[in-house]
Amino acid sequence: MHVFAATRRINITAAVIIAVISSLSLEASAFTTTSHRHQSPQASRVSTTFLYPSINEEEQQQQQLSSSSRRSILSKILLTAAASTTLLPTQSARAATSPTTAALITDLQTSLTKISALPTQLEQSNWDAARTILKTPPVNQLWNLGESSNTIVKLAKETGEFELLELKDDLAISLQMCDQYSYDNVFIYYQPGNGKVKTKEPLDMANKAIAQLKEVVDIASKLE
Repeated sequence: MHVFAATRRINITAAVIIAVISSLSLEASAFTTTSHRHQSPQASRVSTTFLYPSINEEEQQQQQLSSSSRRSILSKILLTAAASTTLLPTQSARAATSPTTAALITDLQTSLTKISALPTQLEQSNWDAARTILKTPPVNQLWNLGESSNTIVKLAKETGEFELLELKDDLAISLQMCDQYSYDNVFIYYQPGNGKVKTKEPLDMANKAIAQLKEVVDIASKLE
């Protein structure tokens, strides 16, 4: 589901296989030492075993032990590799379906529903109503309460889906600018200048924020 999680699975699997193969090398080394210790002084018998079926009982036992050891270690490699590749998806799935993750995704979906009403309010010059949407939970958590309260940051940490963080800042800027333009329009008549209300600017920021939050919700929905 995630490139990050998949990379971790590959790295863990490779590390496990390398560790077990190292164990295999140590056992093979030990067997070779034992074999040389019991070898007959007449070294020429080693080469002649290929020509004459005269392997003694001790050598047969050693060969059977070596074969059994290799089969055992091979089984360890396969079982351990299989376990390591299935462990992380299970953990990822558990995190994706945890109550915390589900609640955070619900907050994002609720925020999207709320800010989708912004264009209508702005077109009708309901500046206070627009600012109320922006300043009320869970929308305000996306831009006005800091990193520790940001719903997107919490979801990224909970699931390991750090791609979400790339969208967080742009969304926060769009929501902040929409609020700023709306605020300016409320008090424009009391400020120095020509007193011109800006309608296009906050509307553009609202539509931009809606598109950005939709992208976040699309990514988050795949985590369920």
